[in-house]
Amino acid sequence: MLNSHSYGVDPQKFDTDKGLSSLFTLTSISYEPEGDMRPFTASMESEKYPIFGVQFHPEKPSFMFTDNSGVNHSWESIELNQSFSKYFVEQARRNSNTFGDFAAG
Repeated sequence: MLNSHSYGVDPQKFDTDKGLSSLFTLTSISYEPEGDMRPFTASMESEKYPIFGVQFHPEKPSFMFTDNSGVNHSWESIELNQSFSKYFVEQARRNSNTFGDFAAG
């Protein structure tokens, strides 16, 4: 299984990188599930622009039921993650950009 969390933004960058912190606010952190449990930015948002970013999969609690996966399958977790997923899709659908007409070739 690919785990790319090691490429995530170190939460300390929000203290040391003024360009990053002037545009984004750190809203949550998580930890690498293996190794030294290094923290990474799980979510961030801009207060100036309609931009946010996440480094997690909100659909996972609803669909991943592997033993010992460490995924929280409580009703609250599933309900909150589905709510976030719906919000994320709603925001994406508000974007009027398109890739054009593929049939035109």
